[in-house]
This record gives sequence, C-alpha cells and structure tokens, in this order.
Amino acid sequence: MIQFLKKYSPFFVLLLLVWLLLELFYRNVPNNYSYKYKNVVKSKDNIELLLLGNSHVLYGLNPNYFEKKTFNLSNISQTLYFDKLLFDSYHSQFTNLKTVVISVEYTSLFQVDDSGEDIWRKYYYHHFMDLDVPTVSNLSSKTYSASLINSFQTSVRHINTYFTNGTILDVDSTGFGYNYDKKDRILISSVANSIINKHENQVDDISENVKKIEDIIQICKQKKYNVVLLSMPVSKDYSSGINQSKKQLVFKTLKSLANKNDHVFYLNLFEDNRFSNNDFYDADHLHSDGAVKCSKIVSEFVSNL
Repeated sequence: MIQFLKKYSPFFVLLLLVWLLLELFYRNVPNNYSYKYKNVVKSKDNIELLLLGNSHVLYGLNPNYFEKKTFNLSNISQTLYFDKLLFDSYHSQFTNLKTVVISVEYTSLFQVDDSGEDIWRKYYYHHFMDLDVPTVSNLSSKTYSASLINSFQTSVRHINTYFTNGTILDVDSTGFGYNYDKKDRILISSVANSIINKHENQVDDISENVKKIEDIIQICKQKKYNVVLLSMPVSKDYSSGINQSKKQLVFKTLKSLANKNDHVFYLNLFEDNRFSNNDFYDADHLHSDGAVKCSKIVSEFVSNL
C-alpha cells in the first residue's frame, strides 16, 4: 500500500490540482447563468416585463427594443420546469413587474422533467442562479462541485474561449443572447430535417406542463400581472416538417388558456407572414436582425393590452 501511494501520489496530487483550478475557474468567471442572476437581481426594482423561455427567446427577443423595461430570463434548452422554478423563486422580488411573457414552443408541452439536457443543466441553475432544484440529488458530486458538471474537454473549450475572448459570456446585461449574427446564418434547408428529428418524441400527455403554465397564470392573477403566452416564429421549412397534429394541439391549448383567463393573452407568431426565411439564423432561431423585428412586434402587442 505504501509503495502504491509513493508511486501514484504525484498523479493524485495533479488530479487534485486540476480539479481545484477548474473549480476556481467556474466559481469566478461569469457564465450566462451567473451573469443573468446578477443582473436580474440588480434590476429587480425596474423590470416591468419578464421574458421566459428557451433559446428561441434568448436569441429572438432583445429587451433593448421593448418600450417597457424588460429582462430576458430565458436560457438554452430551458424547459417549462425551469421557467416555473425561476418565476416562483424570483417573482416576489420584483416591485414593478406588470407583464410576464412565457414562450411555449412546439416542443415545450411535450418535454419530460429531468430528461435531455436538464440532466446536467439543472446543476447550472443550482450553482449559478440560486435555485432550489428538486431534481438535484444530494448524493451527486455535481451538487457540490461546479467543475464536475461538464466533461474535461468541454472545460478546456471554455478555458480556451475565455483566454481568446476574455469572456465565456454571449449574453448582455438585459439577458439577450447576441451571438446569432445574420452574417453567420446557416442554410436552413441543410439543417431543418435534423432539427425537426431532434425535436420529435413519443410523448402525448401534456397535462403536467400545462399545469406548470396554469400555476404561473394563477400567481400572476393574484399579483395582477398580465400574462402573454407566445409562440415564437420559425422558418417555413421547420413549420411544415413537424407533426401537424401536435402543432395544432399546442395552438389550441394556448388559445384555450387565454380564453379562460381575463389577464392572459395569446400571441401566435409561429407561422406569421411578417417573417421570411431571411429572418432566421437556422431553421427555428431568429438571427440578431430578425430578433429586432420580433422584439418590436411583441413590445407593441404588450403595450396595447
């Protein structure tokens, strides 16, 4: 045993040192989650309009083009599960909030809790957004160490990005994701099918996700907030390729929620003719210029409520 320790102790010391350096990196270098948390807390007394959703909102709704003071609290692959956790955790801190926009995508109602990217992203919400996430296990090492969330290769990529760009952020102080530039747009026809296939699943029961929306709606009613349920625009290639029955179910469900509640409104931009394929970065995300157009449309809708 002593010989084993003598032989391998330098290796274990090296591993410990690498882990410590990575932990210091993740704890001290701002990422999208920690930066959003910092700024939403900083702006809590001024925010009038809160945006919830996934990457479609992150890259598609720019608060700088809204008439009201707006904060974008969306994240990549953010599900309704985390929309609700974020809202439940933060809403009592807002002193001037008037409207909550919840983007409900084609995939949103069919997502299963603690599956897909939630399996690892939940630790980001736990570590960097001060969320009590029920699906985070006390038995997991990732609960205590931020450096263990990602693979070593991913961590190396983050470090390279930091030393190259001086940051790993791609969001501004309003929460908007700014790196889907028009000049970098991807040929939609080349990626539409793969994105559609990625988004399809065999889930039919939407009751749990509808309940999450209804819970937010109920709190907003008590707080006298307006709620806008939003279907973000997508390219024609994407819209025509997805399951049409599921698509209509999403529209019908959101319209029904709006009809049943006086403070809830539905804005369906999913197939809005004001958008063409030229407005998109890829098959289902707007580029930064398309985001300006969409932001102005949503802002006007909210202002006219």
